[in-house]
Amino acid sequence: MLDEDVSPEPEEDNSHTSFPLPLPHLSTTPLNHPDCCLSLSTTLIHRIVDILRPDAHSPPSTTLSVLSIGSGTGLLEAILATHAPTGALEVHGVEVFSSSSANKYIPTHLRHIVPSTSAMYEDATDFPVWIFIYPRDPRLVRQYLDLAVKNEQARQVTFLFLGPKADFLPPASGEGDDGDGEAQQDTFADVLGSFSDHIERCHDFVEQDESTSLKHSSDNGSTFDKPFRASVFSSTDAGLPSYEVLCVLGTSDPKKTA
Repeated sequence: MLDEDVSPEPEEDNSHTSFPLPLPHLSTTPLNHPDCCLSLSTTLIHRIVDILRPDAHSPPSTTLSVLSIGSGTGLLEAILATHAPTGALEVHGVEVFSSSSANKYIPTHLRHIVPSTSAMYEDATDFPVWIFIYPRDPRLVRQYLDLAVKNEQARQVTFLFLGPKADFLPPASGEGDDGDGEAQQDTFADVLGSFSDHIERCHDFVEQDESTSLKHSSDNGSTFDKPFRASVFSSTDAGLPSYEVLCVLGTSDPKKTA
């Protein structure tokens, strides 16, 4: 949901339009909306809010700050904030300057701009939740995960990834190998697997015909040596169509599950 590289300039003025736009009505059936790459449903929104569990991250009276990296129009972000218990979530969006005019739903004070598609948001570590919706570049995701590992404050970050199954589930054995011996670019599955048990979770997920969500909290973490644990949510459980998936990375500390 990020666009081309440009140099930062002053933000645009939205005063000439109705801003923010009214939110669409959702149902339990996942449907496409012109302002969001991801299919939307009430089941999905409730699932995400349930995963975030603001009371587990902070005292009940404290608002949980969420950072959406590559927020685009900001539709999902605004819906999340609206459907969560009053004051439970404050959802911020990060977008490339050249795409900043695409924002239709996130209030100006909750928007942040980066100069290019390869640039990271410097204050990301201030947020305990990072969301990636249809991310485009595995290298950028790797940079953010690496930042979280190296930053003590960010080690407790919960990551949500939403997008096509083809992007986040590893290919079946033998698929994706062209046999020419050339090094292949990392996929999102490779990147998430470098920091968590994502690959193992995905294999189990596929073996169960993708009908059951696989949560890391049921595993024995005694020999686990990666910084994060992965969860993969089935389409039915996440309120998504069959071609999309919700993946979550959380702390590897079994006492602090995502």
